[in-house]
Amino acid sequence: MLNELPLFASSGPILLVELLLIYIGSLVVYRLLLHPLRNFPGDKLAALTEWHWDYHASEADYLERVHNKYGAVLPGPVARIGPNSLHFSDPKAYSEIYAVGSKFTKDPDYYAAFDEAESSFGLTDPVSAKVRRDVISPLFSRRAIMKLETVIQDNIDILISQIISQKDRPIDLYYAFRSTTLDIITSYCFAQSWSTLTYPFFQHPLLLGMEAALPIVWYLHAFPVLRWLLPLMEPLVARTNPNMKAFLQVRMRMESQIDELLKDPGLLDRADHEIVYHHLLTLQPSKGQHQIPSRTSLWHESINFIFAGSDTVAKATSMGTFHVLNNKRISAILIQELQQAWPDIDGKMGYEALEKLPYLTAVIKESLRISLGAVSPMPRIVGPSSAIIAGVNVPSGASVSICTSFLHHNENIFHDPMTFIPERWLEPNSRELDNYMVSFSRGPRSCIGINLAWCELYLIFGNIFRRLDMQLYETSVDDFRYKAYFQPIFTGRHLQALIKERNT
Repeated sequence: MLNELPLFASSGPILLVELLLIYIGSLVVYRLLLHPLRNFPGDKLAALTEWHWDYHASEADYLERVHNKYGAVLPGPVARIGPNSLHFSDPKAYSEIYAVGSKFTKDPDYYAAFDEAESSFGLTDPVSAKVRRDVISPLFSRRAIMKLETVIQDNIDILISQIISQKDRPIDLYYAFRSTTLDIITSYCFAQSWSTLTYPFFQHPLLLGMEAALPIVWYLHAFPVLRWLLPLMEPLVARTNPNMKAFLQVRMRMESQIDELLKDPGLLDRADHEIVYHHLLTLQPSKGQHQIPSRTSLWHESINFIFAGSDTVAKATSMGTFHVLNNKRISAILIQELQQAWPDIDGKMGYEALEKLPYLTAVIKESLRISLGAVSPMPRIVGPSSAIIAGVNVPSGASVSICTSFLHHNENIFHDPMTFIPERWLEPNSRELDNYMVSFSRGPRSCIGINLAWCELYLIFGNIFRRLDMQLYETSVDDFRYKAYFQPIFTGRHLQALIKERNT
């Protein structure tokens, strides 16, 4: 009889295959025909699987190609780039997604790949994120930066002296700037400089290990199981890759500092200056911190500072320095301004004085604009109800984003966007242009270290162009093509220059 027949005639492995095929078929039908995002334009493969995005994510022009293909298709300047993901091209979307007061939250599936779930960067719960931000933000206030400006200047002085000591050979300025920002952030946040600036040719294995680590994030996103396997593979990695070994050794050093401070918070009194653990290891009920963060949370926060605090400024100084040196007119104007404001080359010119120089400020802003900052989407989840973004009705639960390049390199906002033009920031409408500068993001989850970054940018640009005479060496604009691994990873030759000390 029919009711006595088994639902599936197969058994064992064949049954598993049948069930798998039914599941895949159902998923295909749902994502293509029934999903809330089914009517949004985009590649069919993108609608079917996240792996489509993972495959293309590192391509710097991928999202531009997608929008060029689907930009004229309703419902507007938006494309479906994943089963539950939308990317916008209209600059208006940026403030609507990331603005203060937005009810959108960070996409947990995306940020889990960074393995910083308990840091101010990785926390997806807005309440917890605000508590953490309120606790540590005093360390990055303008007042705190001014108080610890000597920590930044001391590292820049080491940079200058190391460059001068290598004056008879081309200097890899990219690694020099990366070393500078890394030593600054570790000195500033932890009172423990890693001395990457004094390593031969600025090529400290730790720095090389950090460069190699960024692409791994996309593998962790595509294959989440790797997040559990990687810790088991660390001994093998340490034996076979000296750069990653250096990174793991530094991690142990950071964990050791955390363990010592958790055991005896009184050790904080020995620090040369106030560091991040003065704030994290102090109960602050008025700010919502009713208990000391866990060891894991402290570690996640430290690794967040190391990566976030050493990358954006280094990329901006690298690209900005190239464009200044590549244009004699721009270089001459900048150097003349610095010489007039800083006549005694043996003296010092501090942050407050440098930030008053209009052309230097314009060069820094243009460097930030053209270098972008984060180059990958930073997705947010729409909720708890649907939302209107750039005039488009987006259902609750969708993951939405817009990349920095769709603002910084938008020809409707910045004339001739791929050309380095500091003068655009000196024109009457420059205040309006500031509204589209998002190198450090915007809103409640923006970069907490923005004040530190600006101080670094002024001191680095001011010091190298006032104290050093530099000429480009075998570097072109094509060398700044990049792969998008959240931060840009340049695929060409590093920025190199022939450098000598200025005497006057």
